[in-house]
Amino acid sequence: MVMTTLRFNSFVMLAGLAFGQAIPAEYDGVLKSLGKQGDFKDNVLKVNIPRNDLKVTIDGIATPTPFGFGGWLAMTKGDGGMDVMMGDLVLLEDEVNPVMSALLDNGLEVTAVHNHFFFENPRIFYMHLHGHGTAADLARKAEPAIDLIGKGSPQYQSSVTRGNSNIAAAAAVGKKLIPSNS
Repeated sequence: MVMTTLRFNSFVMLAGLAFGQAIPAEYDGVLKSLGKQGDFKDNVLKVNIPRNDLKVTIDGIATPTPFGFGGWLAMTKGDGGMDVMMGDLVLLEDEVNPVMSALLDNGLEVTAVHNHFFFENPRIFYMHLHGHGTAADLARKAEPAIDLIGKGSPQYQSSVTRGNSNIAAAAAVGKKLIPSNS
């Protein structure tokens, strides 16, 4: 009996390690309402917002989307039982204004808009967002913006062209600034 109990407890512990924490019902509802997948680890729900629709080149070189083109939302319990949500959305240039308007119109904050790369095509921007509320309310507020991502075709052709990068010249300047004996 003791051996059976130990085996069962070991199985439960290993299953928990393999699959992470069980997703609480309220967070499972967030995933379902947004129609997204995610995971729950260390009391944080991470909602994946991949951009598998993008074919990106950087300085003319094809770049796979896992190389920095996946957006996300994350939620965790904050003070007073309310959830805190933060996110980083990956947007095409034409998506920035409509997504920002949808977030602001629904009471969420946009805390940054920036890029990660030079000479990427199409032009890609990253939008940080923030909000407080119940998990269901935050999902309801984010959904109109999330629904806009990847749904349209770009209105503008990117004017970004191949850069005039000269790695050898940059390395030579670097050697002059930082002598090798330092």
